[in-house]
Amino acid sequence: MDATMNHSHSIRVFTVFLLGIILCTASTQALAGGKKVTVLLNDSSSFTGELLAVHSANVILCRDPWLSEEKLAAHPDSLTVVHLSDVRSIAVPGHSNAYLGAGIGAAAGMGIGAIVGYHSSTPLPGAEYQRGLNAEVGAFLGILPGAFIGLIVGNVIRTGDRTVDPSDSAQMNSLSDEARYQTAEPEFIKRIEAQ
Repeated sequence: MDATMNHSHSIRVFTVFLLGIILCTASTQALAGGKKVTVLLNDSSSFTGELLAVHSANVILCRDPWLSEEKLAAHPDSLTVVHLSDVRSIAVPGHSNAYLGAGIGAAAGMGIGAIVGYHSSTPLPGAEYQRGLNAEVGAFLGILPGAFIGLIVGNVIRTGDRTVDPSDSAQMNSLSDEARYQTAEPEFIKRIEAQ
C-alpha cells in the first residue's frame, strides 16, 4: 500500500512540474507579437508603434501596440504604412527575458522544492507516504521563490538596443523576424498596403 501511495505522489509531483513547464512555454508564446519600434524619418520626425510587417518597399506599424487581430481589422486607421525611401533609421529596443526567466525559475523552484521536501522527512514507519506529501508541499512552496529569482535574472539578461539601416537588406531581413506577421499576412494588411 505504501509503495502505491508513494508512486501516486511521484506521479502528481511530476505532473505539477510538467504543468509548470507547459505554462511557462504557453505564457512565452502568448507574449509573442510585433516588436515596438521607432521609425526616424528623413525630415527628423519619428513614429513609434508595433511592427506588424516588413516588406521590400515599406514597413507597416500600428500606433496602438499589441491590439488583437480582430481590433486591427476593425480599425485600419490605427495602421500606418511607412515607405522605406522616407526612413532614415529604425530603432529597435532590446528585450527583457523576465517572463522566460520567471517560468524557468518557477519550474526549477518546483523541482528543487520537491526534492528538498521528499528528503526532509524522518524515516519512520509509513514515512513513504509522508515523503510524497512533503514533496508535493515542497514543490508548491518552491514555485514563488523560483519564479521571483528567475524574473530578476531574466530581467538582468537583456538584449541590447540596435538601429536598423533601411538600405541594408540583411538588417531589414533581421528586422522582419521582429514583426508580428512574418510570412502569412491577414487580408487587412494586404488591403492597407495596396492603398
